[in-house]
Amino acid sequence: MPTVARPRSRGSVRLRSSDPLAPPVIATNYLADEEDREVLRRGVRLAFEILGHEPLRSLGSEMLQPTAPPTSEKEVDALINASLMTFYHPSGTCRLGGDGVVDSDLRVRGVDGLSVVDASVIQVIPSANINAVVIAIAEKAAAERTGTTSAHTAIAAKAASDA
Repeated sequence: MPTVARPRSRGSVRLRSSDPLAPPVIATNYLADEEDREVLRRGVRLAFEILGHEPLRSLGSEMLQPTAPPTSEKEVDALINASLMTFYHPSGTCRLGGDGVVDSDLRVRGVDGLSVVDASVIQVIPSANINAVVIAIAEKAAAERTGTTSAHTAIAAKAASDA
């Protein structure tokens, strides 16, 4: 199934109550922006077109679900609705800096001793796995809080001095 690497739709995560054990209210809002749906429509049509061309056809390529290409926009939308899922790690749920919930040092405003050091401070969803970005955020935060140098900074400094 095609994907939307840079979705325009935005969801939200909100507190349900002041009870810290209460689950949050999560509104994914997938495809709330019509452009996201149109990207998927074009992707579905292109995927079926590619599957119908050589050399894939001669190799026995076939769609498992559905077994035939959709013939109308209504069928394309039904396929999208039936198979929609996310492969992204949730990110961008804590506004960073300015009037955000987290300041530029990743400290939660108004709560002493609490920081957010994870993917929620990433403001633009990367078009790839976010693991490396989260590791970099965590290493930078750890280095700042401990007054040490992160492993990557130390390796880069060593490589520069050896050059």
